[in-house]
Amino acid sequence: LGVVLPPPAAAAAAPPAPAPTGSLTLERKASRDAPQPMGDVQPEPFDDGFTSPGNYLPCGLVRPPAVSVAGGLAVVDGVLGEALARRVYEHTKAKPHPWGTYVLLKPGGSDGEEGLSLEATGVGSEDDLIGLEVMRAFVAGPAGAHLAACLPHVHGFEIWAVRGGTGHEVLYHLDYAEWHRKKTNVVCPPLLAITVQVSPVSEGEMVGGTYGANSGGLDHYERFGFKSLRVPVPEGKPVADWNEPGAGWVKVPYRFNRAVVHPGEWPHVATRVESLPEGVERVVIGINPFPAYVGPLEAVAPQHSDAFRKQLKMDRLRAAIQGRGDGEKINLRSLDAESKRLLVLLLKKSASHARSTPPITA
Repeated sequence: LGVVLPPPAAAAAAPPAPAPTGSLTLERKASRDAPQPMGDVQPEPFDDGFTSPGNYLPCGLVRPPAVSVAGGLAVVDGVLGEALARRVYEHTKAKPHPWGTYVLLKPGGSDGEEGLSLEATGVGSEDDLIGLEVMRAFVAGPAGAHLAACLPHVHGFEIWAVRGGTGHEVLYHLDYAEWHRKKTNVVCPPLLAITVQVSPVSEGEMVGGTYGANSGGLDHYERFGFKSLRVPVPEGKPVADWNEPGAGWVKVPYRFNRAVVHPGEWPHVATRVESLPEGVERVVIGINPFPAYVGPLEAVAPQHSDAFRKQLKMDRLRAAIQGRGDGEKINLRSLDAESKRLLVLLLKKSASHARSTPPITA
């Protein structure tokens, strides 16, 4: 397969962590020192050097229930039907931006011989439906067995796809529930981090674009920080310790219809794409299974979905209206049609709130 493994000591799976339990209620409160609680789950203090814009809550972390992957990281070829893999590639390549959706694991979880009982969320868009089709095919295919250990904890699967041409690279990062962090500043990694490579290339036809995951897990991520903010990235490398012996990097070259599966706590990168066959782009599908303490909120605005982009626009406009936009002013001429509609909606809500609020008297 061409997989480059670290020395055995570095390839150990992430250490087990206790499974958080408790209510799914999110309480909008936090002390100066403690992250915002998630019902009965109290996140531990955590700092990766990043805070979502407009969110000034203390940063926290909820470690997911420990899920082991045989060998630490698994590489599976032929993971989807070839026709579906090519269709997802064309669907993603044709879009002007990444796409995302959330697939719910329905209560009961299994339809017997039919496999897992999965349900699309969202508005029934093409993205939602193709995400459901991908998830059903993944479960039924040769990589589906790697989900078995995490299924007792799964609420649903966040699915997204990104693309890029020559020069594209994926910076060092940790997968986590993006919308949840935006609202709470609490980092919730998925149970597993899964990528599926769907560009129609054989191994070696793409120069660069190598996927790498670090078995050091959250310790490595906290040391290097969000997008390696704490450790400068040398020229020509995706991360400072990429080639260091014993650094824990597991490297997997890109290949059509190949899945990479590892614990959700492992940070990862993809090296710069140096060359591609003419007309081809590097397309990757991401699959993140999330537990019930974070899944319901994440399903409201899955990463890269239309709902996610809309919510980000709403937040930026709301912050500017309320004077919390770090001095940012609204340039009406620069707003797209959707942003203008959202601005009108927010202004109407603001005016309605002002009319319903009784005046303060001395």
